[in-house]
Amino acid sequence: MSDTSISLLELNLRIKDFVRNVLSTPVWVHAEINELHENANGICYLELVEKGTDDFIVAKQKAMIWASTYRMLKPFFESATQITLHEGIKISVLCRVEFHELYGMSLVITDIDPTYTLGDVALRKQMVIERLMADGVWEMNKELVLSDTPQRIAVISSATAAGYGDFVNQLKNNKYGYDFSVRLFPAVMQGNLVETSVVAAFDAVYDSADLFDVVVLIRGGGATSDLASFDSYKLGSHLAQFPLPVICGIGHQRDNTIPDMIAHTRVNTPTAAADFLIERLHLFELDIDALSGQIFERSVNMRNEEQMSLLNAANTLSRMTQHHLLAQQSFLAESFTKLDFLARMKLNEEAHFLNQTTKILDAFLPENVLKKGYALITKNGKYVTNSSALQSADEVTIVLGDGSRQAIVK
Repeated sequence: MSDTSISLLELNLRIKDFVRNVLSTPVWVHAEINELHENANGICYLELVEKGTDDFIVAKQKAMIWASTYRMLKPFFESATQITLHEGIKISVLCRVEFHELYGMSLVITDIDPTYTLGDVALRKQMVIERLMADGVWEMNKELVLSDTPQRIAVISSATAAGYGDFVNQLKNNKYGYDFSVRLFPAVMQGNLVETSVVAAFDAVYDSADLFDVVVLIRGGGATSDLASFDSYKLGSHLAQFPLPVICGIGHQRDNTIPDMIAHTRVNTPTAAADFLIERLHLFELDIDALSGQIFERSVNMRNEEQMSLLNAANTLSRMTQHHLLAQQSFLAESFTKLDFLARMKLNEEAHFLNQTTKILDAFLPENVLKKGYALITKNGKYVTNSSALQSADEVTIVLGDGSRQAIVK
């Protein structure tokens, strides 16, 4: 063993002295919280990292905040930013470098700048917004048509959240007596698991999307500081492109998360989400009642119009019938007169014809013919019409116009 070698403890003590002398001035450092733990004594232990391209860690360092300092810094930071100190956020802290011979190097944090975190959160949020807009999905969910009767509801929320219970009770006890079917898809609504959990819940709803009319994403009560977890690209992209309209109520009126901005409808509370659905059904019912009234009124008007039309048609038909009857009566009267005239003419013609025929017939009567000098010859009571019927010595009767004489044929 070399005489110049030193023990590990001595080396660490030298490093400790070096750090104390050279890096004694506190310095502001910005980094991302990779791990954060609070022990029973109130001391906060952190692991700070810096990430390069593709989120690869390029630097890592342990840090701590003494309990007395942490009791002041934590509420100060969270009050100023409305964001809890948790893994994944970026912070700017005033710290001094310490080296301990047993525990190694660590950063002791003595102050924190909330404006840096606010700026980073705002920048990240704006970058997510711009990316969603560039993808062309920002307005997609808003453009979906929400049913007039959204009664089959998929709810994404924490199963134990008071807000979820308020939502269900508000629907169940609505004053109009509407029936709603509600199915819960549980999700973590605060902390680092929000993105993964909510996205998984959306995927579960998607698998049976035809069973629902609408998705309700509600968070209920809780610190506004927990809302930053919802401002993620993956969650926003899933929500924006979801095939069902989404009603979002995860923040308060003063908050404006990305899901609030891209959802079909935004409400302030779970109860407000329930009221929105109830009132939508009520508006539909009012529209139906109004349409029913309009249909009834129109039916009455149509009936009255048809009755008036039928009455007018009946009056017109009566007038036309009377006019037609009068015309027919006039026609019949004229026809009767003409027929009487023609009949009389015909009777006169027939009478004249009969008179002439009678005269002709009278002229041909045997007695009239005989009076003109003609004679009839009978034999044995039969008329003789040719000479071959007579023989010599036949006795015949000669009928003349003024009498008859007997004669013998020679």
